[in-house]
Amino acid sequence: MKRIKPILAGFVLALVTLFTASTASADLVSDSRRALQQLVAQNPATAKAKSKAIAILVFPDVVKAGFIIGAQGGQGILFMRGRPNGRYRTVAASYGLQAGVQKYGYALLDEPKSRELRKQHTRLGDWHRPERRHR
Repeated sequence: MKRIKPILAGFVLALVTLFTASTASADLVSDSRRALQQLVAQNPATAKAKSKAIAILVFPDVVKAGFIIGAQGGQGILFMRGRPNGRYRTVAASYGLQAGVQKYGYALLDEPKSRELRKQHTRLGDWHRPERRHR
């Protein structure tokens, strides 16, 4: 069983790499814009958040595949004030009871209020504990 796990992991990573083959930059930008427009059309709260967002990171096509050992990957575009400002990649690995292939997209929005919230807390993991100010 110990020899099978690396072989399965290599197979899954190769499969995900094939599905997320490098896309031309212009195609990735247009796919990201289209995915964001679709998200805004389906969810009115997203439209409001988008109008206030400083940056939006959009991954239009993320592929997740696995059989006991899994991997996922995809490429995305960072939009700053509506203009493309960088190309990013997301990757992850997992293990456990799983089998199949899934394709999805997602977007991360950075709002000014979220920055203020982060400044009030000591560490990212301590959302429940505000920073204490000593006088």
